[in-house]
Amino acid sequence: IAEYTLQAFRIHLEEEDPTKPDTKTRYAYAELLFQLKDYRLSSEQYALVSQKSVDTKTSHDSSYSALVALEKAKEKKSESNDDETLVQLGKYYLQKYPHGEHALQIQFKIGFIAYDHGNFAEAEKWLKPLASDPKAGEFKRKSEDLILDILNSRKDYAAIKTFSEKISKQTTDDSRKSALSKIIREANYNQIQETAKAGDKTKAAEELVQFYRDNKGSPLAKDSLWQALSLYYADGKIFDGAETARIYAKDYPEDKRSLDALKDAAKNYADAGLILPAAQTMDLISTLSPKDSERYMEAASELYMLEGKTKQAQDILRKQLAETKPNQQGKLYTKLLSTMKGQEGSPEYQKVEDKILSLGYEPAASQIKLKKVEKLFAQGKMAEAFNAAKPLVATDSGIDDDVRARGRLIQAKVLEKEFVDTRTKTTVEKLALILGIKTEKLDKAQTAFLTSAKVANDPNTKLEALQGLNRIYTNYVDTVGHPILKDEAQLSDEDKKLLAEQLAKLTAPILDKKIETDKQLKNLAKDSKATGSNVADFSNLPAEETVRPWIEPLALDQLKAYLPVPSSVDMKEASLEKVSRFPSSARAEKCSNSESDKNLSIPQLINKANICVIGKNAAGTEKLALWMTQQNPQSAWGVFYMSLAAEMQGQIDKGLWLIELAMKKSSDLPFLVYQKARMLYQHQDFAQANSMFLKSYDSGLITPETTLMHGVVSFAQQDCLSVVEDFAKLDKAMLSRQGLAPVLSECLAQKGEFDLAIQTAEENLKLENNPADLWLEIARIQEIYRFDSSKAMKAYESALKLTRQPDTKEWIQRKLDFLKGKPKASRAVTSQEVINEKYN
Repeated sequence: IAEYTLQAFRIHLEEEDPTKPDTKTRYAYAELLFQLKDYRLSSEQYALVSQKSVDTKTSHDSSYSALVALEKAKEKKSESNDDETLVQLGKYYLQKYPHGEHALQIQFKIGFIAYDHGNFAEAEKWLKPLASDPKAGEFKRKSEDLILDILNSRKDYAAIKTFSEKISKQTTDDSRKSALSKIIREANYNQIQETAKAGDKTKAAEELVQFYRDNKGSPLAKDSLWQALSLYYADGKIFDGAETARIYAKDYPEDKRSLDALKDAAKNYADAGLILPAAQTMDLISTLSPKDSERYMEAASELYMLEGKTKQAQDILRKQLAETKPNQQGKLYTKLLSTMKGQEGSPEYQKVEDKILSLGYEPAASQIKLKKVEKLFAQGKMAEAFNAAKPLVATDSGIDDDVRARGRLIQAKVLEKEFVDTRTKTTVEKLALILGIKTEKLDKAQTAFLTSAKVANDPNTKLEALQGLNRIYTNYVDTVGHPILKDEAQLSDEDKKLLAEQLAKLTAPILDKKIETDKQLKNLAKDSKATGSNVADFSNLPAEETVRPWIEPLALDQLKAYLPVPSSVDMKEASLEKVSRFPSSARAEKCSNSESDKNLSIPQLINKANICVIGKNAAGTEKLALWMTQQNPQSAWGVFYMSLAAEMQGQIDKGLWLIELAMKKSSDLPFLVYQKARMLYQHQDFAQANSMFLKSYDSGLITPETTLMHGVVSFAQQDCLSVVEDFAKLDKAMLSRQGLAPVLSECLAQKGEFDLAIQTAEENLKLENNPADLWLEIARIQEIYRFDSSKAMKAYESALKLTRQPDTKEWIQRKLDFLKGKPKASRAVTSQEVINEKYN
């Protein structure tokens, strides 16, 4: 029946009058075809009805039905041009019924077909209006999803973020908002990946860190932070990488990568001279790695101390003490004691000392005992000091050699005092007894000094011991060789001559030992650069002797830092011509810096840092130094200026640590060596400081300061030729400020230039801070080089008027009495005169 009906429809419609189309019959025909599932033909008939019907409803319904039927036909059996036809039918519907019942659905259908064929531009043209239309219902959301997919295919992550944020604001559906938030996060993350691929690693790392901060609850946060860390390091931004590692470890301590990242961070901080971050990082490592805890806590406490963070250092050490067995606490208590400088008189300090002593931890326990011995000696408690030192000097005690040497040195000084206090003013009858006692006491003091010198590793202790030997030998030769006999007048000339010969034989071996000791002192000064002064002890100085000039420690303000002139980024290109004390470019300006300065070139930063150093602005210097190091962590520039900043703040240990780090980066630059010498000098490690001063001088840094130090060390080495040569190059006022004019005069005299020596001393009398020292040197030259007692006496009298020291006054008076009572013809020859004659 259906077939007959279809045939009837076809016959009728074939005879249709084109001018009067029978749209009702054709519509019925289309409906029957649809029911019979002949969808393709049905679609064609619906389309014809839509085009020919004058009835709006019939035309509208047919237009839509044509689309529906064709979709059904496509589902049944697809043909190549189906989508094209669907688009045409859809556009026809929208053109004829733009606000029709099915307009939104058809717009979406056209957009979807374009999307399905990869024609994204066409798809967006249809889908975007739907996505922006609140009335589009389900088609709005579907369009949004398709647009997001299109943007994702383009990897346009910025557009994805913008579009997702826009539609998120338009919806109240929590699940939809959550899904969109995830899309935004992923788009943001993927956009950063594109930045990284483009080669801008630092920008990508910064964005990843921000992503982490904004999305801490997301699984991507952890990955983003780790990737940021890697990108910073890959781009040479070690500080940012290290800081990111610390953040990562704090947030993800369970991640095995955290520990390695922190170890790298700590090393990078330390290598760059950033002591506080290095300490904080090591502190953090100790909490994450039980097996490394002790090592890193110890390192952290040491770095905290360098930075002046005493409380943090002490907190770590006390924490370690709480976790350590009592028999293993000695080392920790020793370190704790080192953090308590300036608290020596406090009960807490005494408590820690007592703890170290009770534990018997060496060498700290012996060093504490030694301090107490030295304190007793300084208080004049000689017997107590000597006895307290006995446990320290025992050969089988297992005590540190330098502690033993210092303890023995104290005993030697006690014995020296007993020796010196044994006067040789006696009678002929008692002379043999007195000389025997004197010789016995010499032997005891000599043995103690020799033992100290032999055991000592520290050149300064060895120097003190040899100087002690020199003093007792001098005293013995002068006092035993020339005793004051109350009844000398009773002796015949023959007896006097015989006595003088016997005394000469007695003192000759000791004089030889003194000469040998002088050589040892010279060699020690040459080898170790130790220049400790053998300051005259006027209270024990025999009247027969003269005062050899000595050098007090130089004032640090005479050893100012040298600054590199900024002309090259490469340290090795900073030639000596580019080094000056006050670069002219920095003299008149004020220290300043701003955040924008961190982008300046290193030479520009150096120029600004020089201004800050000259202005004594430590904070400004430190900030500029940090920016230098951030630009080039391998360079020594930043660390050098950090050392200067630390020095300005009185952090000498820190300044020394930093300059040593700078020298590891560029060991061959003389002005770095000079800065290390300055820091060692302030650290009172004079032997090492002198060695560094000479190294900078020998490397070509010939300046007034290095020339001055070269002369000072040369004097300790008894190299008067070099002293004269060096000091001749220096300003007289500079020599006078340092009290070195007597030294120059002495060396001129040793060269045989007596007139010039005296002239030099006299010229400096008006400049010298302590002219009494100059008069003593003039007197010495007149007495032992020119043998002119009368002129020597006049010089001593001038010194007596000017000196303020009671023991010096007393000695000068004894000297004058000696010279008055001993005319030149009969005057006893002193040990120094014998040595002069022997050397000459």
